[in-house]
Amino acid sequence: MTIHRDDVPLAQRAVRPGTADAVLELGDLMLVVDWKTGRHLHSDGALQTTALAHAEWRVLEHGTCEPAPHVDLCLVIHLSDEVYAVRLVEPTESRFARFKAGSIA
Repeated sequence: MTIHRDDVPLAQRAVRPGTADAVLELGDLMLVVDWKTGRHLHSDGALQTTALAHAEWRVLEHGTCEPAPHVDLCLVIHLSDEVYAVRLVEPTESRFARFKAGSIA
């Protein structure tokens, strides 16, 4: 497993989805990871990681951009003092369309 870097800003031409907490290379798979520390694991994490997975560009430390890697899967990991939960998310086109349509609060 290779962790490319945490806090990786990813961008879309018309949409700036945000910053991935980690991008992992696990064998032949590329995964975007988002850590959640709130009280509950909400469905918006699936939409957010899907948007990150569809990013066209990765912004490097010095401000230049390079093409974002193809992302196969997303992980939303909820951490609290008492428990943890891991949600595997497929970054589908329909989920990405919901993100772009503003279905996320």
